[in-house]
Amino acid sequence: TPKMNLYSHLPEQDFAAVLSSWKRYRLDYPGWLICPHDNRQELWRRTQNWVDPITERATDFPLPYRLLLLYELTWRLETSLQFIKQDISHLIEETLDKYILEECSIKSDDEKVWPSFTSTEIKEAYVSMAVSFLRILREHHRDKEFEHWIKMLKHKFNLDPELRNYCFYEQCLFHIERLDERLTRNALRKWSEYQEYQEGGFWAIRKASIWAELGEIKEATKVVEDALFFIRQCQRNDSDNVHLLSK
Repeated sequence: TPKMNLYSHLPEQDFAAVLSSWKRYRLDYPGWLICPHDNRQELWRRTQNWVDPITERATDFPLPYRLLLLYELTWRLETSLQFIKQDISHLIEETLDKYILEECSIKSDDEKVWPSFTSTEIKEAYVSMAVSFLRILREHHRDKEFEHWIKMLKHKFNLDPELRNYCFYEQCLFHIERLDERLTRNALRKWSEYQEYQEGGFWAIRKASIWAELGEIKEATKVVEDALFFIRQCQRNDSDNVHLLSK
């Protein structure tokens, strides 16, 4: 028996309006590393009633907008510290795979209903969601898929420093969770060779947490002290930067 779609009555325009609204909210986000509790609660309140409709209807929409909707949904779930359920993770994986296989461009007819996005915005949404997907694969112990995606991301895309650092961090966590000290140290060495790993200071602190897990307290302390100095230097020039203050 085919599964009944409980949200088939919702017009496509409603999802297009949600996409526009969610994009504006994300761009206005002040940059907290951890969103404050009350803000998280409010964000989740404004998101929860759209989780099931998007999950049920996403495959009905043109691929670029399906990708963009899932990207915005994923951002809101992660920012409000909500668990990404298995049906959503499967939908994300299917969409990411489909994007690679097909030409993902917006057709002029689609823009009669959906907001306008550039090809650059679509690609950036794809790469950001793919990098976030690494954590889902790692937490679900899908080792082969994790290794495939991290290799593909590093070699096929020119990742910006933030996303490249995220990949290094996820790779370290992947190996340390499997109690493989040799591969963890190897991943740390490669991360250290990446010259922009201290971008913003916070990635250095995450790197220090991996050193501490390995019992290298002296190295971890040195990295944290250097990162703290870097952050304070930045704050002198930009004391009202919420992103820096939250570090």
